[in-house]
Amino acid sequence: MHNLILTLIVFATTSLTEIAFFLTQNKWSSVPTKNFISLFVVLYLFSFIQQKAWRIMAMNMLIILSFFQMMHIQFFGMPVYPNAIYLFFTETSELFDTLFESLYLFTIPLLLIVPGVLLNIWSDKKAIKLKKTRYLYFLFIFYLLYNPTRTYKTGNTWGRQPSTQEFLGTNIYLSFSYFMGKILPHKVLGGTNKNSFKPKVKLSKKKPFQGNIILVLGESLSANHLSLFNYKRITTPFLDSLKSDSNFIFRRAISSGVSTDIAVAMFMNIT
Repeated sequence: MHNLILTLIVFATTSLTEIAFFLTQNKWSSVPTKNFISLFVVLYLFSFIQQKAWRIMAMNMLIILSFFQMMHIQFFGMPVYPNAIYLFFTETSELFDTLFESLYLFTIPLLLIVPGVLLNIWSDKKAIKLKKTRYLYFLFIFYLLYNPTRTYKTGNTWGRQPSTQEFLGTNIYLSFSYFMGKILPHKVLGGTNKNSFKPKVKLSKKKPFQGNIILVLGESLSANHLSLFNYKRITTPFLDSLKSDSNFIFRRAISSGVSTDIAVAMFMNIT
């Protein structure tokens, strides 16, 4: 009975935080019902793990991973792709230089996830009559290693693109699996990734756009240092002169990076 109660609590916190986050984004979770059923079954199975640390880790993995997915969506407006994981390790200083400027974006993920995780840990502590199986934690280890190994051995592309029909935490696990099984071996051993993503372009039948599009990239120039945005020194006199033009639209935006090698690449390849 204690195993069932603990499972219900962890299942509720994991599911409700997922739904609540999508509601804050004015969207609705498209995760199918069968995935919720599968989640409940897996959590119930993991509730029988004898070792407390392994049990807490296994049962809370999805909700903790969803926290990082929420932060990434809040910051970049899209879920974690495998290449983003690679950039995390290669451009660490770049990431944190950008991160500290936008910590306020992580308020919603913190408010949603932290109480849920604390409730789950407290519930595990109170569930003193759990039925336990000694070696069941090996199943959790197998669960962690299976998909990265399968990707490495077979070239499986599951996780290459985050699915709209998976839990936020599951998407991070799958993206990390593709990173470990496909991207990292190619980076370490050399060679090219033959299964790299190639977007399909659909040609529109509508009348083509008539006009000029001018793209201006400001080299190493922050919006905080533009007189266009009321900076005290006159740093953008020409842009300032366009303010009165109703056709001139300017907005602040969050860059994907603070240095050119990352920001421009992400801007030109946003998909």
